[in-house]
Amino acid sequence: MTKKYALTGGPSSGKSTLLKEIQSRGIYCMKEVAEYIINGELERGGDILPWTNRDAFQKKLLETQLEWEREIPMERKISFQDRGIADGIAYYRLDGLMIPRRLQEAARNACYEKVFLLNPLPYQKTEVRREDPETAKIIHREIERAYTELGYDLIRIPAAPLNYRTELILDLIDFRPTLEMVGEKR
Repeated sequence: MTKKYALTGGPSSGKSTLLKEIQSRGIYCMKEVAEYIINGELERGGDILPWTNRDAFQKKLLETQLEWEREIPMERKISFQDRGIADGIAYYRLDGLMIPRRLQEAARNACYEKVFLLNPLPYQKTEVRREDPETAKIIHREIERAYTELGYDLIRIPAAPLNYRTELILDLIDFRPTLEMVGEKR
């Protein structure tokens, strides 16, 4: 069975960059579902976007996240997710919306081995990251609250250079690459 790890934190905490580095070590990583949906909606002129229809966006995000997590190849022993299911709870709270029962149940049943909460890096807006720095801080706190309420002991990762963060996380999961992962032949 695959051990799933979630990398989470507010906007501009370095999740995607860190995941790319972890993936370069031969570990299966799942990209951020929200960015995937936003880019798809922008390309086709759709309106299922967090800034136009939070509820529809979060529902689509949840179903896609669940689908992607089900599709993790069975032979993979470790998988990292760019955000976990409970992140959706934080965004519903941010907008003062009622949290759907489906999201609550999925968050309770996610079964992440560990959840790493990345401390924010200096804030940078992008095409898909549109909130202001103060809202990003609120999102970070709400994400922390959501996972804590679900009983996760969050592992806080400091704002630090990429290599330090990568090695810290890999040490915390006791990751040791196999010969196949590092590209050596027997």
